[in-house]
Amino acid sequence: YAGQSYELNVIVPQVRSRGGRSRWMAAIRNAFHRRHRQAHGFAHPDRPVELVNLRVQAIGLSGGEEMLPSHPAGKLPVRRISPDGYRMVRFGGGRRRVPVYHRDRLRPGDRWRGPAVVTEYSSTLFVNPGFRGSVDRYGNLILSR
Repeated sequence: YAGQSYELNVIVPQVRSRGGRSRWMAAIRNAFHRRHRQAHGFAHPDRPVELVNLRVQAIGLSGGEEMLPSHPAGKLPVRRISPDGYRMVRFGGGRRRVPVYHRDRLRPGDRWRGPAVVTEYSSTLFVNPGFRGSVDRYGNLILSR
């Protein structure tokens, strides 16, 4: 409810487009009241509901579009890249200085060897010793042993 200091996850049933926003909001409120009653043993249908987070899952046909490569077909230019820096990493029972690569600077054809770290805004990839990393023509990171 509005002003609560905790949230409840609620699965909102599918709502057809007829009725627009008001029908969708009513479905959210009703689902929340049911979930609150289930979790806490009571509900207050007269109190306002506050939407804090919204997650959407959708399934549909893609229309057959093909993913376009970021590099033209043919042989990729192979570039052994220089690291953007180094970081001490603990693995295998010890600490080791490993190269760090920034994901947004990697290009198709770039290659490196593990151990290494690839960082980006939302994740960090550790490349184990004995593995090689490369970037394919679509910009995907490929790891191989």
